[in-house]
Amino acid sequence: MIKKSLYTKYLFYLCVFGCTFSFVTDEIFDVGKIYPFFSWKLFSQPLGTKNYIEEFRIYSKKNSDSLYHRNAIKKTETFSTDEYVYTLYYFTTKAIKNPQNYKARLYDFCKHVEPDQDNYKIVLESYKPSDLQNIQNKNRYDTTTVVTF
Repeated sequence: MIKKSLYTKYLFYLCVFGCTFSFVTDEIFDVGKIYPFFSWKLFSQPLGTKNYIEEFRIYSKKNSDSLYHRNAIKKTETFSTDEYVYTLYYFTTKAIKNPQNYKARLYDFCKHVEPDQDNYKIVLESYKPSDLQNIQNKNRYDTTTVVTF
């Protein structure tokens, strides 16, 4: 029993060191996360186990444009790419259920991450990762507009 608790203790310190090291390499040196268990998302949403993926994306356009274009998910001053995705997911699901309280917050988020655009819409993209490997056009998704501003 003592041996198990000793292993657990060392494993805990190893995890703390690995997370700290990954934080430093990602935030300060911008190398990326070295320690694979740095993010809890590895356990909660491992994309390798899903056959079908649905994700929200921001499409935007200027008033002078006629077509919306798909915006890339990118790191901003205040959001990492993961925070961007999860913030968009959170506000979009809330805006679908309760538009009067969350649609303005979702619009503010869109305006923050894509400030040079005038009109926004949130689109639910659905695809199978295995299908994207075999097709020529990698931007081929099933899309459904869920919120428009």
